[in-house]
Amino acid sequence: MEAIVLLFLFLVLLVIGVPIAFSIGLAVLAVLLYSDISVLIFAQRIANAADSFALRNHGMKALLPGRFPSRAFSTAYARKDNTYALELAAELGVQPEGARLIDGIFSRAEAAGLTDNYFPVFHRLHDRD
Repeated sequence: MEAIVLLFLFLVLLVIGVPIAFSIGLAVLAVLLYSDISVLIFAQRIANAADSFALRNHGMKALLPGRFPSRAFSTAYARKDNTYALELAAELGVQPEGARLIDGIFSRAEAAGLTDNYFPVFHRLHDRD
């Protein structure tokens, strides 16, 4: 549905003579306002030093539209990779705070039945809390 709204707004703005860049920006802003994603937080993260490929890729392709396909990089697969980091940290005597935290989140996601979904699906755990 968001894609239809985005395309419709973009085309309407173009037809009334709004420049392409502004049309894209306004259409995206309207879709963000229409969805349940916090526009302020998302815009801040994209526009500042926290900008990253992961945020743009996972945020734009999965989190904003709320799509978490089962044949993508699953929670179980991400947890397995994180386990490698935990094992390496143990061998090196490093305290991997972040890796432990995400392992706990992956564990909760698996307990909630989100094992096979694209791993950003774990954000739905916050909706349940």
